[in-house]
Amino acid sequence: MNSDNTIDDKVRALRAEGLSCSETTLLALSHELGSTLDDRTLRALAVGFRGGIGATFDQGTCGALSGAVMAAGLHFGDDHRRTVGCAKEIFSGFKEEYGTVACGNMFKKGRDHCTQCCIAAVRLALESVKSSE
Repeated sequence: MNSDNTIDDKVRALRAEGLSCSETTLLALSHELGSTLDDRTLRALAVGFRGGIGATFDQGTCGALSGAVMAAGLHFGDDHRRTVGCAKEIFSGFKEEYGTVACGNMFKKGRDHCTQCCIAAVRLALESVKSSE
């Protein structure tokens, strides 16, 4: 796996291309974890989670968190125990760091803050996947 700086740079580059948090996080993690799905498919899977699931913002779960959970599921396939365990760890770590999982609470702080949420979600997911293998 890449260093923190490399994966952080990947996240920043994807965000600079205009990708949503869900797309960014899913793509960065999928590339890092060796997914064989193409970027078009990954983006199609993630786009509905943009802006807190269907752009609901205040009502919806942060797309960065959703993308991280999707990536764990793709990585572990039908190993539901590991996927659910990772999802719980990612969720708990994210909520502990930000005090919320609601997109709107973070989105109000601006695009740079959203990028930081993506970086945090990617790091949490990588740590959780690594500890689950």
